[in-house]
Amino acid sequence: MPFSAFTLLAAAAALLYLLMSRYFFVRWQGQRQPLTASMRLAEQTTLAAALFSHALSLGAGDESWWMHLGVGQSISLVMWLVVLIYWVTAFFHRLEGVQILLFLSAALGVLLGIILPAAPLPHLTPSLPFALHVLVALFAYSLFTLATLLAVLMLTVERLLHQKRGMRFLQHVPPLLTLEKLLFRVLWSGFFLLSLTVLSGALFSEHIFHRPFTFNHKNVLSLCAWLTFATLLAGRLRYGWRGRYAAQWTLGGSVVLLLGYIGSKIVLEFFMQ
Repeated sequence: MPFSAFTLLAAAAALLYLLMSRYFFVRWQGQRQPLTASMRLAEQTTLAAALFSHALSLGAGDESWWMHLGVGQSISLVMWLVVLIYWVTAFFHRLEGVQILLFLSAALGVLLGIILPAAPLPHLTPSLPFALHVLVALFAYSLFTLATLLAVLMLTVERLLHQKRGMRFLQHVPPLLTLEKLLFRVLWSGFFLLSLTVLSGALFSEHIFHRPFTFNHKNVLSLCAWLTFATLLAGRLRYGWRGRYAAQWTLGGSVVLLLGYIGSKIVLEFFMQ
């Protein structure tokens, strides 16, 4: 891959994400201290710079880049949206505990975006319905990615509590009940957007993609993921599912969704060329 200004921007974004991850790692090694206004401002400013550099690196000089998102760019864009959601949310409510894994994942997403090339899909043409479908789908994937991070954090906190380890880290994260409530808020939002994505793709496939709806592996896995999350949310309402059980169902549904979206792109780009 030739060096360019976009490569430099991506490298800058990845470096800033890594610095943010390092910052929280060091901060959580010490005793819990009040977060001052200057510290909050520095965090938000650094993250804004990372988001800005990351956003500029996504297009890579191609005005229609969103029409042919490859594996790398798809992961990079989803992680950009996840960090953006975190950044906006942090003005009102801090999602403590997810930062290290979030920023490490974001740095990896940036690097994959510049390492793995995009693969044009010739049957797709620009249209407002297609753009809206992609936008809703990406936000759904981003919310479920955030839910995955929260589920991992819940399982980590529960394990540390049982083993009576990591007390300094636990000082900086919310109680399990708070994490659980936040997890289900994210899941409900993601499930709503995923439902719109699945319905629009099935009912308006010819209008959006200019081809009839088929039960290919991507659509089947997306439906399986939808059913997984629907079962989890129904179990929450009917039986009060919570804790480790809810976290494990979240991880399972996210894996299926990942296989449907990213897995299909891997097959198309690396095995069907």
